[in-house]
Amino acid sequence: MQPLVKTVSVNYPVYNYLNSLLKMRCFSDLQNIYCKSDKIAKELTESFAALYNLRRVLGSDIFLDKNTICLHIGDGTYPRTATMFSYILRGSKNFSIDPELNINWVNENLSDVEGLYCTKSKIEDFDSTIIEGKNIILVLVHSHVNTELVIKQINEKANVIAVYVNPCCYPKEQLLPNIATKEDWGILSDERQFQVWVKE
Repeated sequence: MQPLVKTVSVNYPVYNYLNSLLKMRCFSDLQNIYCKSDKIAKELTESFAALYNLRRVLGSDIFLDKNTICLHIGDGTYPRTATMFSYILRGSKNFSIDPELNINWVNENLSDVEGLYCTKSKIEDFDSTIIEGKNIILVLVHSHVNTELVIKQINEKANVIAVYVNPCCYPKEQLLPNIATKEDWGILSDERQFQVWVKE
């Protein structure tokens, strides 16, 4: 009698995002901001996953439309994800919004990055007249916000057309209900869940 053989499927991280980033002309510019972290590969791949997964669903042209703005909410002390979008999707408009934003460092180091706008504030206090009447892509990479409430707030002045969520410590508030949650193994972190919602 032959022994019973069990097949086990195991997922493991892949390095596609990191390999792609290392080949990009803007990588040396990105180093300036990502090297502020102790977990560079984690931060790089979390940001690139947002860009990759949104572009895969929406295409690239939508980001270059003059009526489209990306809001990177809770982008951190250093506006990593918004900066990456600005470098890679040249011509896009990216607002980094965070109450802990180091605005002095940003002004000294990122003032010449085309399409990057930084605001030191909570999203509740953000001057929404800036986005009035615009199409909005919400990018929430480890943002400590209630995603549904943010969508509701932004929709009062603008039109949310897509949302990317990569949750961290508050998944019940961060994840949207009734939207598929997937894992992206290109994210070199244990927190690799994500959602993409697109307005029909």
